[in-house]
Amino acid sequence: MRRLTIIVFLLPLFPPVISAQEPKIGDVTDGSQSRKVHVIRLIDQDSSTVWLDEQPLMPFSTRNTCGACHDYKKIASGWHFNAGGTDQLPGRTGQPWIWSDPVLLTQFPLSYRNWPGMFNPDSIGLKPFDFVGMFGRHSPGGGVGDDTARWDKANLLRWWISGRSEVNCLGCHNASPAYDPSEYAGQMIRQNYRWAPTAASAIASVTGSARDMPDNYDIYRGAAPDVAQIQPPSVFYDATRFDPRNNVFFDITIHIPDQNCMFCHSQVRADSLEDRSGDVHIRAGLHCVDCHTNGLDHMIDRGTGPGGNSCKNCHYRTGRYGAPKPEHAGLPPVHLEKLACTTCHSGPGPRQEPLPFKTSLAHALGLHGISRSQEQLPHIQAPVYAFDPEGKLSPFYLLWPSFWGNLKGKRLKPLNPLKIREIVNGVIGYIDSLGTGSWPSVSDSVVYQVLDTLRSSGIAEDEPVFLTGGKIFRQADGYRLKEIDAADIGPVIWPLAHDVRPAAQSLGSDGCTECHGNNAAFFFGRIKVDSPLPAHKQDPVTMSGFQQKSSLQRRLFAASFLFRPWLKGILIALTLLPLLIIFIYIIRGVKAVMESVKREEQ
Repeated sequence: MRRLTIIVFLLPLFPPVISAQEPKIGDVTDGSQSRKVHVIRLIDQDSSTVWLDEQPLMPFSTRNTCGACHDYKKIASGWHFNAGGTDQLPGRTGQPWIWSDPVLLTQFPLSYRNWPGMFNPDSIGLKPFDFVGMFGRHSPGGGVGDDTARWDKANLLRWWISGRSEVNCLGCHNASPAYDPSEYAGQMIRQNYRWAPTAASAIASVTGSARDMPDNYDIYRGAAPDVAQIQPPSVFYDATRFDPRNNVFFDITIHIPDQNCMFCHSQVRADSLEDRSGDVHIRAGLHCVDCHTNGLDHMIDRGTGPGGNSCKNCHYRTGRYGAPKPEHAGLPPVHLEKLACTTCHSGPGPRQEPLPFKTSLAHALGLHGISRSQEQLPHIQAPVYAFDPEGKLSPFYLLWPSFWGNLKGKRLKPLNPLKIREIVNGVIGYIDSLGTGSWPSVSDSVVYQVLDTLRSSGIAEDEPVFLTGGKIFRQADGYRLKEIDAADIGPVIWPLAHDVRPAAQSLGSDGCTECHGNNAAFFFGRIKVDSPLPAHKQDPVTMSGFQQKSSLQRRLFAASFLFRPWLKGILIALTLLPLLIIFIYIIRGVKAVMESVKREEQ
């Protein structure tokens, strides 16, 4: 298979001109409700058919293989793939990508969407190539890894070797039990972007690493470097999967299995990894895609639109999927006005101290050999109760950001951790011998020395500082640190929506005092301030304080519940007393009438 290497190399630099086209065969129906069988030919990223007798063999391209029958461009505009686009609406806040590194004392919330408290990777100098290498492990592809216009010139040679990170259609739609998402993740970590879907598909195996290849490596020559210890990425297809017409069968489904979603969307208590209470909807026979529906554009329903599969739309308005209408007998209507449905029904109930959580995106769950330590960074807490954009109290996950930055006046700009890693590690020299994956305990003098080194290196153009636990730490006399408020850079939160609990396990099922008791965690729980600086340990933040409400007012209101049983008794007595008096007078009246009638008869 001969190619014009230079021409192919230049093609990504020029965006293709796409004219209006008729719907593709896979995007329309002829009315048949039978199962669609995918016996198809494999096409690589250079639009060439994969033939087993060619060397070197190339991985197939989802853009060209699946795109032969489906509108790839329209699919790639969906929620899972469009975060890097400049013309996309941010939508409801979701979980950030968290860059955590105990060596750097860093847990850094990132997002290409304009979400509160999160940093755009571009703003800290994190290039798309590095972003995909870090977080592509739990990503379905697309986005900045598939947008050649976003590729930075400094990494063009690396992009040329690794290839596009195309939308991985198989990550969701492959119904074969042999599909291996963990293999996909491992290939992305090795920067084998173009090879990852092929490696996970179970029709081929992939060896080697694009990350180990020199900048001048030619993927079409396939020649191994002179260093014996490293191998170039190579694909080996299972010849038995090819029929005589050179087609391959893929077990594809539109009814996506829940476990396909869970590789990227799992969340579990860090202190109880075996906890599997489950979601009431799943136990009732529903599946993720029953609520999170989408059309060809793959704009996944997130329950926020007026016609979406929200709690209110299903349980109050439409009765969709046979959803029962809750009565909420005895519940004062103000609760339905001030609380989100998820407040009482989602996640674990409130605790005096929020629970530690792990998620797939943050902790790389599902990969072989990952740490099972409950102390592993990033430190995510839940549930935390705060007001959502609609002004309702809702449950959230919470993360305290921690990073090194440059302070100019009152403006704090984070420093790119990749550029300062050697400097910070050279000073701290942290070795996690216990394998906790958590913060090292550092002194003021160590942080002072790091700041001093950052200043002398010129990486921080103005004043180098360290932000952690909602405070900015700057240098002071005597190798001490001076702390100032971090202004708008506080903890980052995002909604907690699952797992949904049934009514019998909902918040308030044990009575009013579950929320309104004098020491109820819903208002008086204490949120731990997370920081690697023990000398500056801060008091926990009360839940009511986090909600920016008066704790005293909450406690006075809670105290009223101590006397409410008495008050109810008094009210009942006061209600019965007039009735008793009326009853007595009725009896006396009846008696008087009877005596009058008796006298007349005599």
